Amino acid sequence: MSDSNVNAAVAEVTDDELADMVECLTFSIGSEFFGVEILRVREIRAWEEVTSIPNAPEYVMGIFNLRGEIVPIYDLRLRLGMEFRDYVKETVVIVLRAQGHNGERSIGIAVDEVSDVFLIDREEIKEAPDFGSKLNSELIQGIADADGRMITMLHVDMLQPPEQRVDAVAGSGNV
Repeated sequence: MSDSNVNAAVAEVTDDELADMVECLTFSIGSEFFGVEILRVREIRAWEEVTSIPNAPEYVMGIFNLRGEIVPIYDLRLRLGMEFRDYVKETVVIVLRAQGHNGERSIGIAVDEVSDVFLIDREEIKEAPDFGSKLNSELIQGIADADGRMITMLHVDMLQPPEQRVDAVAGSGNV
């Protein structure tokens, strides 16, 4: 979606309605669409080789240096329990702001491609159904319909390994 389309969509919404909306960046993994709140997006980068980390969880592809900050890169396919797919020229890394027990940090997620930016009414984001043990549902914040497309909204803070999360230290269960 171009910036002018996003601006036109925002112009049609009143201030009161806008307060109840969330702007989401959507992206795909295979034929599935996912989204994150755009305020959590730091930048979008082309895939580049990363430095691997020995004994890291399977979904941790490695790290890279982002202007002096070491950023862990997670393969979102593997993090969600999907099969690995080789990285291609369309593969991108979305660098996100996540809250951890040491404050805000950047994490990167490798995805197949970035799709659109949507304004979604917060009330339209439905609680995710119980998917059973095959899918780690704590990673899913909710499900939304955006322009006729089902979007799985991700819980950015929960994408981190359990020991990095705020709830691992505070014991709160919610971030």
